Amino acid sequence: MAKNTGLMKRCRAILPEQLVISLVAALSKGNCTSIADLLRQFNGMCLSPEDAVAYKLYHNQLRKDEFPKFMRQLVMRAIAQFARQQNVGLPDKLDTFDDVLLQDGSSFHIHYDLADVYPSRFKRNPAAVECHMTMSLKSFSLVAMSISADTASERDFLP
Repeated sequence: MAKNTGLMKRCRAILPEQLVISLVAALSKGNCTSIADLLRQFNGMCLSPEDAVAYKLYHNQLRKDEFPKFMRQLVMRAIAQFARQQNVGLPDKLDTFDDVLLQDGSSFHIHYDLADVYPSRFKRNPAAVECHMTMSLKSFSLVAMSISADTASERDFLP
């Protein structure tokens, strides 16, 4: 997947699977506030001190244009696999429909310095993003996913 999105063209010191695992570990702790925290987690998971990487090298991986594309594909695949694991069949009365689509948006507050780009609807947190997702119940797969400012109209993201 990293090669398909262009994130990884050659085998480097930072492999995509190591990067993703360290990001999940760092962000799940709840106290990650900087790229330096992410880097500390990444280097802490290295098997030897020789495998540790410098800040600039790590930062360059995160700032690549292909990084958000890679993460988006990864999230879409994870959601699709999770949905398939649920494997709950639709009731017979829904068989008359070609498909049943679910659409929802969830709001997440982000760093207040991003308020100019991603303004929030709420005064308590000046910056927030809305993650919009559409899912097919027939195929248990993700149809569409997008991120916008929290103030954007939900109608623009309906199927």
